[in-house]
Amino acid sequence: MRWLSQEWFLLLDDDTVLLKGAVEKALNAYQSLPSALRGRVGIISLGAVNGDCKVKAVRFEPTSGSLVRAGIFRLARFRDDFFLDQSDFDFYARVRRLGYLTLRLDCKLIDHELGRERWIPIISSILGRAIDYEPPWRYYYIVRNSTILLREGLIDPATYIHQLANWGARILLADGLTKLLKPLVLGLTHGLMHEIGFLDKRYIG
Repeated sequence: MRWLSQEWFLLLDDDTVLLKGAVEKALNAYQSLPSALRGRVGIISLGAVNGDCKVKAVRFEPTSGSLVRAGIFRLARFRDDFFLDQSDFDFYARVRRLGYLTLRLDCKLIDHELGRERWIPIISSILGRAIDYEPPWRYYYIVRNSTILLREGLIDPATYIHQLANWGARILLADGLTKLLKPLVLGLTHGLMHEIGFLDKRYIG
């Protein structure tokens, strides 16, 4: 996290590269908004792909590469129990619940270094490349934390189903049904019971 001014924080992970002039472009785009709208902006996400460089309303974006109004950051905060997955969804939803807009500047302003990728049968054959993949132990946290957010009304059912299906299908095709079921059942159970915190990988599979 970088403190830019009395008004803005910039959130950055270690694997996010800030391109030259990115912050200035984002703040200039913010200043170009109507004055009545500027006061309602809580987050400006720096785009990671080439676009038309227009400011657009978004519901969820990665927190890394997000400009957050300082006063709102102190109010929304990050929840300590979401230390691995879904903190992005939670934070953006909390900012909107405070009545603020979450926006993205649709330009390539940041680069994310490649994370974990794997050749996934069927999907990779269609796309002709390896794709993002999360192992079963990580899927447990995706399921558990997404279930908690759904119960709290911070994400909608469509987003919830997409999260579980998107990552679950990759495990099913790459590792088989057994590797999918254990983290899925555990994640659903713990999410519904609101059991949070760290769970040793040995118990997840």
